[in-house]
This record gives sequence, C-alpha cells and structure tokens, in this order.
Amino acid sequence: ISRDIFWNLGKILLALCLLWFYFWWADFLTFWYGRLPNEENILQLLMFGPYRTAFILSFILNFLFESPGVGTFVDPVTGIRFRSTPPSVRNARAQLSG
Repeated sequence: ISRDIFWNLGKILLALCLLWFYFWWADFLTFWYGRLPNEENILQLLMFGPYRTAFILSFILNFLFESPGVGTFVDPVTGIRFRSTPPSVRNARAQLSG
C-alpha cells in the first residue's frame, strides 16, 4: 500500500469512527432524555447489566485503541513508522498555497 492510500484510509477510518460516535451519542441522548420506563430499562441493561463489558469494550476499542493509528503511516521501503502527513500531501499543500 502506498503512503497516499494509507493516509486516505486513515482519514476514512477517522470519519467513520466520528460518525459512529455521533449516532451512538444521538441514540443515547434520545433514550436518556426520553425517560420512558421501558427505555430506561434498556439503558440499565446495556450499561450496568450483563452487557456492561460489551458496552465498555465497544467504546474503548472504537476510540482509545484505534485513535493512535490514525495519522500514522509506514514507509513501505524502509519500514519506518511516521506520525505526520506524508510528503505527497505536504507537496500538494505547498503547490496549492503558492
């Protein structure tokens, strides 16, 4: 995989993680502020019941585990891991700005 493809896949992954969080948060707020008894039972079951580990694990794996990988890329020739924008992106930005 070239640097550009890896960089673009990282941006797509970040966008999908943020989209997932937005949908999760909107659903959570709907349940939380709705305060319907049957919906409160669902939240209690998901957050504190037998699904608690799956609830916490899902949140952790989507953000804390995946976030450090976004924005890094490995040079396919040397195998060195970089944590910045690839040179091709920097060159494109330089050409656009001046």
